[in-house]
Amino acid sequence: AQAAITFIAANHVANRVDFDTVKTALVHPVADENIALDNASDNFRFSAAVASFGMLLRSSAYKQNTSYEDVIALAKNAKGKDDNGYREEFIDLVKAASSLAVAKK
Repeated sequence: AQAAITFIAANHVANRVDFDTVKTALVHPVADENIALDNASDNFRFSAAVASFGMLLRSSAYKQNTSYEDVIALAKNAKGKDDNGYREEFIDLVKAASSLAVAKK
């Protein structure tokens, strides 16, 4: 499998260059190492919590049985080093969204 990203450099946007002529693509092969989520890095597990939260907010068909409580638990267990408090702030945000979702029902 491959991960591909196409982007346009900021200087081209500022100079109003024809975007089709300056698109840059980065392609990187990605190998599935079959690592269980519990054994993945804190960064990977925390990003999975963020992605799950986004799916809950959008009521995505791909969220399966994920709940706000699942997102909070995953994020807490993957918080790791949080020098600036951003990860704790995310956890607080999920808690607030969860309480709003309960109140909405």
